[in-house]
Amino acid sequence: MNEPSLLRVSYKSVAAGPLDLPAVRSIVREAAANNARLDISGGLVFRNAQFLQILEGPPAAVRAVYERIADDRRHRAMVQLSSDRAVNRLFTGTWMALSDGDTIPTAFCLRFGFEDFAELDAVIAGQAIGFVRDAIAEFRLDIDTASRPRALQPVNGRLMLV
Repeated sequence: MNEPSLLRVSYKSVAAGPLDLPAVRSIVREAAANNARLDISGGLVFRNAQFLQILEGPPAAVRAVYERIADDRRHRAMVQLSSDRAVNRLFTGTWMALSDGDTIPTAFCLRFGFEDFAELDAVIAGQAIGFVRDAIAEFRLDIDTASRPRALQPVNGRLMLV
């Protein structure tokens, strides 16, 4: 039986200073370019100056990127929610997807058991992963413009641009 070849890490953090959506888009564009070289995929939701992110890919690459993110001074109070092996990617076909969480209705957040990312902890890491996956599917932004790209749809248990 094959060992899972992917590592999936989720974390939350808070912006260290003022950070608007255009600045976040710029960060995500840079991350997407780096992630493409490293075969890392993932999703980021930015809400109320808080980040919730999933990274997935080859274990050594994900650990290295996570450590680099942890050292980034643009955010603080970083808390790893989960770190698990995975067989399949949740974010197939995208190096880094972005959702502007400030546009996500509170009712959507409450479906996952929280209104504010500060309420998340390791006990509900699975809910955090589901939230990012579904938020990207329903509220994804194009990282280059304010428009939404093609829709992400579940295909064989993975999110695909269709």
